[in-house]
Amino acid sequence: MAKKVSFIEELKNEIFNEVHEEQSQKEKENKINTNGFVIKKPDAKKQKVNFLISTEKEKLNSLDKIAKKNGISRNELINQFIDYILENN
Repeated sequence: MAKKVSFIEELKNEIFNEVHEEQSQKEKENKINTNGFVIKKPDAKKQKVNFLISTEKEKLNSLDKIAKKNGISRNELINQFIDYILENN
């Protein structure tokens, strides 16, 4: 015999499923690195300023590979690194 589900329980389940589906979609859009750093697709443009940075060629090549793999620019990747450091320090 099937168990009757109340309207409230049915609504809770529907909301839970919608939230879970949204989270799954966001997880697919964002790639999680093994260290827990989340690489996101770029958000709306904010006003930015340029500054110069020097690094070894090998590091630059590695950054380019990571950015390309995740479908974002090197600049966006570095900005996300900076955001992560500022938020977690």
